[in-house]
Amino acid sequence: EYGNFCLLTHCTVLMSNHLYYTAGGSLVLGGVMAMLKKRSLPSFVASLSFGGMYLLAGYFIHQGNYMKGHQLAAVTSGLLSASMTHRLMKAPKKTIPGLVATLGFTVLGYSSWKIWQLYQDGFSLRPE
Repeated sequence: EYGNFCLLTHCTVLMSNHLYYTAGGSLVLGGVMAMLKKRSLPSFVASLSFGGMYLLAGYFIHQGNYMKGHQLAAVTSGLLSASMTHRLMKAPKKTIPGLVATLGFTVLGYSSWKIWQLYQDGFSLRPE
């Protein structure tokens, strides 16, 4: 960062945490709503788990551990996408599973792109 000017790569790395905070918060809120409306304990626990992992990924990035944060988000997104796609195929009502699967695939694409970008900039995929 140079005064009010911010290098594009540096700013996009620092602001990546906002997507993960938003995704995590949305999942947690959705889990709370599922618990209140349908008394669905499995949905509540899964939403808190996935939402918590997204929030943790955002925290890692906020603390400067970019690779670890994006890797956690990618793994979380892969698991979320797979489980919600499976549920989407079985569910009679497809709105919520479809939205959550779309969220998972979108975040998976973004986090994978960020991992590739960090790797291209010289970050190691292995912890040092």
